[in-house]
Amino acid sequence: MKKRNSLVWQIALSFGLLLVLAMGGLSWFLSSYFHDSYQALLEQNLTAEARLVASRVAVRMAEDPSNSTMGEIVRTYAESLNVRVTIINSDGVVLGESNTDPREMENHLNRPEVQGALQGKVTTATRYSTTLKVNMLYAAAPVMRGEQVESVARLAI
Repeated sequence: MKKRNSLVWQIALSFGLLLVLAMGGLSWFLSSYFHDSYQALLEQNLTAEARLVASRVAVRMAEDPSNSTMGEIVRTYAESLNVRVTIINSDGVVLGESNTDPREMENHLNRPEVQGALQGKVTTATRYSTTLKVNMLYAAAPVMRGEQVESVARLAI
């Protein structure tokens, strides 16, 4: 009788351990899957919003070549979309920024998303923001004047 109880106990323990391992593996897989799905959806939405902001900024820049209203534009879009908005000229100088005074910001020419947008492509990047000291997802879209990239509209979340 004692041997039988010992065998039942070993089977139950093995089954319990197998169940714990299976649940742990499933939890890890689902967590990774949902994170990747959410990241892809976030990138897709941020990219669409960057295109929209870039097209509106292009119109505004044509109307106001001095860019005197750039601060108002970035704050309006940042509030509407609940994202950080930055407008960067083709030399990397920040023209407008929703969270920080653009005069205090460093040149953004070497940022990967800005480089992609200056080549005429909508580009995304996930990296550490030296300004806000946190990891951010960036989407940058070219602001066009005819066939020329005039500046970059960059959104971050």
